[in-house]
Amino acid sequence: MEKEKNSLNQNIENRYKLGDDIRKAHDDKKMWCKKESIIKNRLSDCNEELRSIDQKLKSMVGTNIMIGKNSIDKVLQTFKERPDMANKVNMYLGLVIEIFTCDPECYKAVEVVAGNRLFYHVVQKKSFGSELLMEMNRQKLPGEVTFIPLDGINPHIISLPTDATCRPLLDTLIWDNKYRTALQYIFGRILICDSLETCTKKILEKKYLDCVTLQGDQVGSQGWLKGGHLNNSKSTMKFQNERRKNLEKITSLQSDLQEVNHEMEKLDEYTTGLLSRLQQTKTKINIAEDNNVALENKLKLRF
Repeated sequence: MEKEKNSLNQNIENRYKLGDDIRKAHDDKKMWCKKESIIKNRLSDCNEELRSIDQKLKSMVGTNIMIGKNSIDKVLQTFKERPDMANKVNMYLGLVIEIFTCDPECYKAVEVVAGNRLFYHVVQKKSFGSELLMEMNRQKLPGEVTFIPLDGINPHIISLPTDATCRPLLDTLIWDNKYRTALQYIFGRILICDSLETCTKKILEKKYLDCVTLQGDQVGSQGWLKGGHLNNSKSTMKFQNERRKNLEKITSLQSDLQEVNHEMEKLDEYTTGLLSRLQQTKTKINIAEDNNVALENKLKLRF
């Protein structure tokens, strides 16, 4: 009889403890749900901002070029899902504008020199560029694309002067060495100067280079001069930099969301275990109470 009572009391104590643990688990779930909601809202804001940036780039660069970029993204996704092409996807290195960064003071110079070449697609091999084009045509995807295949270009490497008034434009860019050939192809013979006068002077000294100022004025080796006011608010480099930062935020938030979801799954599994143990404990209590009643009835019958 005493043993049965001790077992009953122990199970009742376990029931209260399990109830406390379940309430705490429910409170923790509310906390994780709140975190999940905050992250999802931030992701939504970032995605909305990304769409806004892409719209601005489309209006500046041209609809066909940006549609072409989206088409290439679709083709790359198709290739990732194909066993015969998945190992080739890393031959696509990105848009020119995506493979380097620079100080904002150089944005104008970079933009006037490169123009729409900033939105050329860099690939390791010409054959892979052809495969991308063929798949675009097969899927009847719209847009305009131009490729820079690293095995199909051979930029002439020249020595450019560096002094207090000028420096090679390429030296102002930050880039990984694997992109060297593509960037030399576009910027390799460009000198950035502190003034138009310096541009003219340097071209007279060395005929094989073109010059540009931080304001975006250009002087060509063949004698042409190009310039004019450039609107600072409409900078493809600026928007690309914002886009890069936005994508980094999205990647970080997606990682945070994945971690939160993982914690919630663990918590749900833990709570399910607690509920199962609680039900088992309640069953034991009911059995123990029934047994106690039966024992008490037997004792009454004896006396």
